[in-house]
Amino acid sequence: MNGNNEIMTESSSSSSSSSSSPVAKKISTCKYHNPYLSDNDSLMNNGNNCLEDDHCSQEIIKLIKESLNYETGDHHTFIVFGASGDLATKKIYPTLWALYRDDLIPLKTGIFGYARSSMTVQKLYEHIGRHIKLRDEEERELFQQFLLHNFYVQGEYDDDNGFIKLMKRVSELEENDNGLHANRLFYLALPPNIFQSTTKLIKQHCWNTKYVD
Repeated sequence: MNGNNEIMTESSSSSSSSSSSPVAKKISTCKYHNPYLSDNDSLMNNGNNCLEDDHCSQEIIKLIKESLNYETGDHHTFIVFGASGDLATKKIYPTLWALYRDDLIPLKTGIFGYARSSMTVQKLYEHIGRHIKLRDEEERELFQQFLLHNFYVQGEYDDDNGFIKLMKRVSELEENDNGLHANRLFYLALPPNIFQSTTKLIKQHCWNTKYVD
């Protein structure tokens, strides 16, 4: 199966290759107003930033949606290592939910949580739900759909068997989507001392390799 791979950690939240894309170039031309800075601290204190930024944000969202190929594009697999931890449940999963809610995640996306904790996927749903505020009944229904894109696999970060089990589940989902091309993104919501063993096993068992017939 062909595909692209990317590993992300808490400090590497974007791909270095993305800056050359048309969407990235368009985004780079937009002014940015940091809502956590006072007007005196802002680098663009001209009184019109909010209007410009709001227009620019909507334009960026539109460009991103157009680039997603939402319903017919490649399958995407997002794997969260450390899925049961605070970083994942308080930050990563709520962010993924927000992207899903706003149609900024392709429809053919599977989100796999991987951690040492022995728990069911229903328990993972409970962990995620504690840190997400839903505004109305429509969002509650949409959130239930989001949960159906989530899966959980238990395993160690230095043991081949856990990664083999993970990739068996991942491959089954990718094949069921009838996709010959799948993009995988790995997020390490882990302590740095576990990075080496985890990335070694990702390379051995999870990395998409392009084959030429």
